Amino acid sequence: MKRFCTVIMALLLSVFTIFSATAAQVEAAGANRGTMENADPGNMIVEPVDLGLSVKWASFNVGASKPEEYGVLFGWADVTGKKTSISNDDYPNANPPKNISGTEYDAAHVLWGGAWRLPTRDEQLELVEGCVWEKTELKGVAGYRVTGKNGNSIFLAASGGRVGTEVHYQVSGGDFWSGTLSGNTDEAYYMWFYGGRQAVEDLPRHYGFAIRAVCN
Repeated sequence: MKRFCTVIMALLLSVFTIFSATAAQVEAAGANRGTMENADPGNMIVEPVDLGLSVKWASFNVGASKPEEYGVLFGWADVTGKKTSISNDDYPNANPPKNISGTEYDAAHVLWGGAWRLPTRDEQLELVEGCVWEKTELKGVAGYRVTGKNGNSIFLAASGGRVGTEVHYQVSGGDFWSGTLSGNTDEAYYMWFYGGRQAVEDLPRHYGFAIRAVCN
């Protein structure tokens, strides 16, 4: 069973109690949800961080203004950040492109402009396999410090994931879309961390996940 379904079942069995979350973390979660107002940085500088990989990673999520903020949970190929439909045909249609990175369907590219774009599946795998992941907190927000071989790092907040309008396991884990469609066209690849593990897998395109952009 895929990780997302396992997490949802665990949450139901525990009556939606938050795994390993302190009261301070829960309070911080409520204060760090993103908005579309922050999705266009305007005069805000988005710092690209060189982790010694093939691409540079943004220092915070799309829809955030600092690393500890969650940003917006986007459906795959939804640049508005507002869709909550559970029909895959709405993300963006019944015959989606194989790769939306850098296209009109890429929220990072559309909202931030320039060279910013969604990472590909391979670029997310490179982050998972080529860096050291350490569970930590930043200003009371739970997440992971991801450190490259050159010693530079980024912080990924535990922003959770959304199905329809319901956000699950915020504070406990995080999901981040890639721009790469799965072999099963109802799904796309995403990077996740939860329970001390991290990986890249595929899930339905209508799920709402955070976006951590990259640039060359």
